[in-house]
Amino acid sequence: MRCPTLKDLPPPPVGKTGWPWTEQSTPAPDLTPGGDPWPRISIVTPSYNQGAFIEETIRSVLLQGYPDLEYIIIDGGSTDASVEIIQKYSPWLTFWVSEKDSGQAQAINKGFVMATGGVVAWLNSDDIYFRDVLQYVARKYITHAGRKFWIVAAVEYNDFESGEKVVSYQKPFYSINDWVFGGASLHQQGAFWDRSILDDAGLLFEDMDFGFDKEYFTRLIALGYRYSCPKDVVAGRYRQHKDCKWKKGLIPFKYEWLRSSIIHLPKSTPNYKQVRKNLCRSLGYFEIRLSQDRNKSFSQRLRLLARVFFRSPRSCLTDRAFIGSLSRLMFPWTYSTAGKP
Repeated sequence: MRCPTLKDLPPPPVGKTGWPWTEQSTPAPDLTPGGDPWPRISIVTPSYNQGAFIEETIRSVLLQGYPDLEYIIIDGGSTDASVEIIQKYSPWLTFWVSEKDSGQAQAINKGFVMATGGVVAWLNSDDIYFRDVLQYVARKYITHAGRKFWIVAAVEYNDFESGEKVVSYQKPFYSINDWVFGGASLHQQGAFWDRSILDDAGLLFEDMDFGFDKEYFTRLIALGYRYSCPKDVVAGRYRQHKDCKWKKGLIPFKYEWLRSSIIHLPKSTPNYKQVRKNLCRSLGYFEIRLSQDRNKSFSQRLRLLARVFFRSPRSCLTDRAFIGSLSRLMFPWTYSTAGKP
């Protein structure tokens, strides 16, 4: 599908101006400078109750002026205005659905399974692309040799509450040790890669809700893929707001990052067994912490404690934190909840 223009789309809400409300990208010609069709680019947007932001996200994709866009939105059964907004733009969407799912990773996977583009990416429903970025990516793809195209452009980090904006350029974290032991991270909003990489690496881990992106990109590094870090473009904006996952605490992130580290720990690591044992011990600490979250179901909390026990049953028998968490879970009526969070 060729991207629509401002004249095609519904008018923006009152008071909304600038990109992508009253401005659009420069439309690309029907064919590339070499006279060939443009590569199809597939964008997947997972969404759940992001009615305050999703319209801006949608417009930032649709107004790219790109000749062959495949845009897929997978909504997890939102109860706010999200579905109404998506329906408003449905004539220009390749596919959309609103149905209950197991989380963000499963929503992205649903979209990836349907995607047919040579280049794929996902854009969360509270983030946006900047003008002309898809044309930039396509030109890089056309001139790229081989089937290992992977680009990670700079991203603007925007604090929605304070208004602070910082542009961050991607660093070349090319060693698996950067991802397993270091602070390697990747600007997902600026990441685009060849569909063949997706076919090779597989889909996202759906049992992760906070660290699935880091695990996936760690997996690509472990498979030998390397991304390029252009300095001449800022791909989009990562919006930080009070309801985004980062603002709700780091414990779930640290837990799933540890899981990723254990999964991809190279067996060539010096003192591999001891290093893995130390990582598992740290993992158990976070599992115990997460088992104390009363917002989780009984089965979820019990499953976390079971993982700790089966990994190291002897140490659990003398671990006060483990015993206390298990007791509170199994016999909650014996503990006062006064003053507890």
